[in-house]
Amino acid sequence: MTRARPVGLSLGLALALGLAGCTPDFDALQRGGSDAGDGGGLDAGAPADAGSDGGGRDGGPRDGGLPDACPDRAETCDGIDDDCDGTVDEESCGGGLECRDAACRPPSGTLQWSLVAGAAGTGRLRDRGRAVASLPAGGWLVVGEVEAGTIDVGGESLVASSFDVLMATFTADGVHTASVLLGSPNPDEGSAAAATGGALVVGGRVAGTVDLGGGATTGGSTGLVARYGAAALSGFMSERRLPLVSTVRGLAALPGGDVVAVGTFSGASFDVGAPCAPFTPSGGSSHAFAIRLDAAGTPRWCAFFESTEDASANAVAVRRDGAVVIAAGFSGRLSGGARPLDAVGFDAAAIGLDAADGTPAFTTHLSGSATEEAAGLAAIGTGDVIVVGSSASSDATIEGAPIPSATRTRALIARLGPMGQPRWTAVDAQAMGGRALGVASDAADRVVVTGEHGGIGLDGCPVAPTAGATDLFIARLDPADGRCRWLRSIGGPDPDRGGGVAVADHRAVVTGAVGDGALVDGTTVTTDGDDTAGGDTDVVVVAFEL
Repeated sequence: MTRARPVGLSLGLALALGLAGCTPDFDALQRGGSDAGDGGGLDAGAPADAGSDGGGRDGGPRDGGLPDACPDRAETCDGIDDDCDGTVDEESCGGGLECRDAACRPPSGTLQWSLVAGAAGTGRLRDRGRAVASLPAGGWLVVGEVEAGTIDVGGESLVASSFDVLMATFTADGVHTASVLLGSPNPDEGSAAAATGGALVVGGRVAGTVDLGGGATTGGSTGLVARYGAAALSGFMSERRLPLVSTVRGLAALPGGDVVAVGTFSGASFDVGAPCAPFTPSGGSSHAFAIRLDAAGTPRWCAFFESTEDASANAVAVRRDGAVVIAAGFSGRLSGGARPLDAVGFDAAAIGLDAADGTPAFTTHLSGSATEEAAGLAAIGTGDVIVVGSSASSDATIEGAPIPSATRTRALIARLGPMGQPRWTAVDAQAMGGRALGVASDAADRVVVTGEHGGIGLDGCPVAPTAGATDLFIARLDPADGRCRWLRSIGGPDPDRGGGVAVADHRAVVTGAVGDGALVDGTTVTTDGDDTAGGDTDVVVVAFEL
C-alpha cells in the first residue's frame, strides 16, 4: 500500500526548493532527512528511487534495501510488519511452526532428534556422555566414556578395552561425522569438551600407555588435555598430560585459541613446568587447579586452590568481558581465591580470575551443613554467569542470603554478577534427589540447564515426575529471573544419569546416560536393548528446539 502525500505541502516544498536550484527528494523528506551527507534530507547525487510505489520505501538504492513502510502485501515471517496492522510476523507460519527471530521454527522445546548407543556385551556396561560443545562451523562434539565392548554411534564400530574416552562429532541435524575411542587397558575418562581456534579440545583422565594420535605416551593416572583438528578427530594437534593423580573436569575456550582447564589433583606436588612454579600443598587429600594452555599445550599461568580436606574444580567459563570463572567444591578451609572460605559441610564456591594472569578477582560462597555443589557455568550478559549445582541443606545460604531449605538434594541455579554477587536463585521445589550438572547459553542469552532428578519442579513449568529412580532433565530458563520456560524429562524404569549441554543455532543438545525403555515426552529414544544385568546404561544425545 502507498501512502498519499498532502498535495499542498508537496507543491509548496517543490516551489521553494526549485527556486534554490534543487529538486526535492520526497523519499528523504519522508524519512525525516536521514540521508547521510546532505545535512537536511536532500539527496545530492544518490541514484533515483527505482521502485514503482510512487517514491516510498521500496528496496531501491536510496532506501538501503528497506521495503516500503506500508506495502499492500501479506504478512510473512521476516521481522517486518508487512501488512501494516501494527503487529510483526503474526500468522505468518503454517504447519505447526512458529515465527521466531524472523524464521519459521518448531515450537520451543520440541524434540528434534535423538541418538542412543551402547557397547554390546553381557554384564553391567556403563557407557555415558559427559560433555557437549557446539562447533564454530555448525554441529556438535560429544565426549564421554565407554566401559568395554563394541559401540557404534552412527557409522563405524569402535572397540573399547576398559572405560575408554569417547569422542564423536555430529552435524547440526544429528548425522554422525566422526568418532574415536582413546584408551588403554586401564580406566580412562572423558569429562570435558571445547571448540576453539579451529580445533576440538577434549579433557579428562588417562592411565598408562595411551596413543592420543601423536604416538604412545606413558604415565600413571594423569589429567588430559588433547587437541584435534575441527575437520576430523583423527587430525591430532597437541596433547598435555598433567601430573599424576589428576583429572580435568572442565574446559573453556579463550579468544585466540587458548583454553582454560580446571580439575582436581592429589599427591605431594603439582608441576607442569614454566612459567608455573611447582605447587606443594601443606595438607589435605585433594586440591583444585586452573591452568591456561596455549595451542601447543604450553602453560601460560596456573592457579591452585588448596583445601585442608578436599577440593575440586568442576567447571569453568569465560565471561563476555574476558574474565574466567571456575566452579569448585570443598570441605575444610579453601585458600587461593580472593578470600579464604571455611566450609560448614561440603560447600561450593564460584571463583573469578583475571584471564591474563590468573589473579583472583572474587569468591562467592554457597554454604550449608550438608552437601552443596557447583557443577556447571555459563556466561551471560556482559559480565555475569549462571552457576548450577545442587543443595541438600536446610540452612543453605549463598553469600549469607538464605535459599529455600531442603531435606533432600535438589537442583540449584543462580545468576551471579561481575563481582560474584547473587542476582537471583532458582531451586527445584520438589527436592526429590535432583542435581543440575550443566548449563549453556548463546549470544542471545538463551539459557538451558541439564541434570538428573527424581521428580523436579521449577517455577513456571509443570512438575516433571520421574519414570524410574532418576531421569535426565533439560529446562530452558528466563535469564532475567530464572523462571522456567519449558522442561523435558528423559528416562525410563532404570536409573538414568545427567551429563552436559550446549546451545547453538536455535538448538539445545544434551548428553548423558540412559537405560532401556527411556522416553522423552512419550517418544522412545533408546532401542539398544542389551540391559542384561539391570544396570546397563548407554550414551544418549538428544536435541531440542530452543
